[in-house]
Amino acid sequence: MALGSFAVSCTLCALFSVRAEAQVPDVLRERPTAYVAAFGGAGAGAIGLLDARWINPALLAADVPATFEVGLFKSTVTDITGARLGVSGRLRRFGRFSLDVRRRQIDDLLDDSTLAATPGLEVSDWGLQLGYARGLMGGRLHIGASWGTLSSRVFGTTGGGWTADVGAAAEITSNVSIGITLAHLGPRYAWRDALGGDSYSPQGRTIVGGVRWSFGQARRVGVQVAGDVVRAVEAAAEEGMRIGGEVMLLRHVALRGGYARMQDANDSARGMASAGLGLRIRNVRIDIARDRLGSVVGERTLVDFSIHR
Repeated sequence: MALGSFAVSCTLCALFSVRAEAQVPDVLRERPTAYVAAFGGAGAGAIGLLDARWINPALLAADVPATFEVGLFKSTVTDITGARLGVSGRLRRFGRFSLDVRRRQIDDLLDDSTLAATPGLEVSDWGLQLGYARGLMGGRLHIGASWGTLSSRVFGTTGGGWTADVGAAAEITSNVSIGITLAHLGPRYAWRDALGGDSYSPQGRTIVGGVRWSFGQARRVGVQVAGDVVRAVEAAAEEGMRIGGEVMLLRHVALRGGYARMQDANDSARGMASAGLGLRIRNVRIDIARDRLGSVVGERTLVDFSIHR
């Protein structure tokens, strides 16, 4: 076994949720859709962008009757793969609901497929999220909330808990919208090791404010720009800024890019760039993104397929 492979695999465990009282579970920081990842994770104020419900649950209230989504991602070098399945729909006049399920795992632990399949050495996590949002004042004001349950396994240590987000968004003009989110409002994430020892991690509560500006969305060339400011509510949380943009050509092809600069109590500031491409054919949308560009460990490729009806 190469020493380099061992070092990378040790880093993989850090990318997941290793048991440590001061560490926020990484599954809570994931941006699991290609659209949002290409925007650098920005979009708390992006009314009309259903994918941004992962940042602000109020944005689920967009005027689309129903969606079905499938997403896949893979991290370069680390052999971390993930999958996501999501549905959303309108329940008459009561608002919109969504259900999302996602899972991540290390496919080839320490470059040894036999070792990766050994009981007790699994490294994986999964989550289920329910969302609700409703439009008010003729759709100019949106409110929403989401609740999710999480589960992690890192070798012999298991983790579990639940989290919740609440948010609101408002349309200021036909081209400008704003939003705010309180994120990760659940209790501390609970860990139990193979010997039965317990420990807890804070979720990293944050408050996120965002603004979105768009122009020419119904024309041959449309532009959309979103920016978020993230502030920590507790010491272990990350904070910083995220910005993303999109150029839509002929209402069918989208070119996207983003940048995030984030920092938490344990790290120095880190910048992460992202880029993506979207294709829309009638009710079908295909999105591809690459985020965490330049990172030695953690750079991801995401592919999403969605149907909007």
